[in-house]
Amino acid sequence: QTMVDKAEADRLLGALFGGVEQDPFPYYDALRELGDGIHQVDMMQAVLVTRYDDIRTIGSDPKTFSSELFELTGPGIHDPEDPEHRRFVETASRLFMFADPPRHTQVRSTFRHAFTPDAVRRWRAIVEDIADEVLARFEPGQEIDLMGGLASEVPVAVIAQILG
Repeated sequence: QTMVDKAEADRLLGALFGGVEQDPFPYYDALRELGDGIHQVDMMQAVLVTRYDDIRTIGSDPKTFSSELFELTGPGIHDPEDPEHRRFVETASRLFMFADPPRHTQVRSTFRHAFTPDAVRRWRAIVEDIADEVLARFEPGQEIDLMGGLASEVPVAVIAQILG
């Protein structure tokens, strides 16, 4: 990646993840076309991969691209000296989304039947009712933070309703 590409990628990433832009898609499009489409996101201590073939390669090669890296995040995010942070990392790192095959596959297969298209279709009324209930707390025209006001609450309520 050239210095010009790096500078442009940093500008786009700053706008994309800086919380200012409402429509991320033009930024993703530009980043996908810039250089090799793979960009270091320093503010997140992560890498953004924007091209389908690269994502497929990463997803199908757990030896090279392991998901078991949760505990390797920077100390600015998880302070290894803080006992509460250590407990959180220990617990969260056991989640199946941070596991590689075969463990990830075994856990995923346990839940696969619950997420078929027919099963998800049956949840539609539940999701709509819960979303309507949450949205009813806001006045028409009121600006809300969708993540804090809706997206953080609806999935938990849906899962609780489905589990009983």
